[in-house]
Amino acid sequence: MADSMIDSNSRSIAIFGSYFALCLGLLSLILSRLNFRNFSKVSGSYVFTSLAVASLGSTWYYMVSFFMKSYGDWQASQVFMPSDDGELQLGEWLSDVKLFQHAWGAVVESPQRWWWSQQIFLATAAWSVFLAAEGSRRGIKNLWSFMLIGQVVSVSFASNLFFLTILLNEPSPSAPVEAPKLDPSAVKAKRLPNWLYFTVTVPLGLSYLCAYMTPKTFDSSAFLPFLLVPHVLLLAIPIVFERLASSGELAIHIPANRWKSFWKPQYRLCSLISVACHANAISQVTAHGMTVKDVVVGTLSALYEHPAVSSVGWDVIMMAVSVGTWVGVRGIDFSINPDAKRKGGDWINATAAWIYMALGSAGLSAVAFAGELEE
Repeated sequence: MADSMIDSNSRSIAIFGSYFALCLGLLSLILSRLNFRNFSKVSGSYVFTSLAVASLGSTWYYMVSFFMKSYGDWQASQVFMPSDDGELQLGEWLSDVKLFQHAWGAVVESPQRWWWSQQIFLATAAWSVFLAAEGSRRGIKNLWSFMLIGQVVSVSFASNLFFLTILLNEPSPSAPVEAPKLDPSAVKAKRLPNWLYFTVTVPLGLSYLCAYMTPKTFDSSAFLPFLLVPHVLLLAIPIVFERLASSGELAIHIPANRWKSFWKPQYRLCSLISVACHANAISQVTAHGMTVKDVVVGTLSALYEHPAVSSVGWDVIMMAVSVGTWVGVRGIDFSINPDAKRKGGDWINATAAWIYMALGSAGLSAVAFAGELEE
């Protein structure tokens, strides 16, 4: 029995260890590409570093709380405990409890909880477009690492790391990265290839469909697939556009004078779907003739009903704060030239972003402001 316990705990440690190794590996890869020599010279670097730390702390405090609650609930449910010496039985716990499915099952359990959690779906979908557009035109490498660390750690944490990367490495370019020796006839092409649109719209459309179906499949075997499919689809968008940018094909298909015209419809698509999904979530919360006070109190209370809900909810809140702050500081001249004339932050639009976030979901604001206001 003792040998079995040791083997079980070893497997659990290996599982947790590989997960945290992945998180640390992704973080190391991202940080290794930051130009820290510019850190003290660039406006906003301290702000987004602080927001990254706050995002990580606020979401993972509740994630650790979820692990502890899950283990405590499992332990209390055991009729016969094979060990009475206080040894942690992580192996048996992990084999009996499906943590990922358990956590997401908790966050879709009621309309009030889903009001919080569906916003992280919307924000992640919108952010994948922003990541692909801004990352590819700025020549940022390993865009997939930002999306993956957003999926395994938190989206708000990944977003702040990406904002830091933009600030420190590539201050506000006005055009996509150009390919050397472009064919002039290709650059002047009148029509963009349809497949280029499909590389964005198809993954987005399927991801939004999965998000819509997730709470409806809560008690079925389709619940987990609907959760996992968007993780793969949204990861593909930045990967494809980074490869196109690095090969020079992106500058051929989308020259500088057509950059906004290509991405604007993608942003608008995300905005419209985000509004529709958010309106549907609100309609579920306000059903059964509830008063406005009951709706507000119930929704705010849901944030702390379960640690998994709190983790996702605070990811949404920190995403909102971070995006609004980015809209504010993006009006500043990020040049590290000490003689450069500085502009004031765009705090009017930042305030508008926070209002839209409250009314139209984090996904809407992330697209309508952070994306469309980029020059």
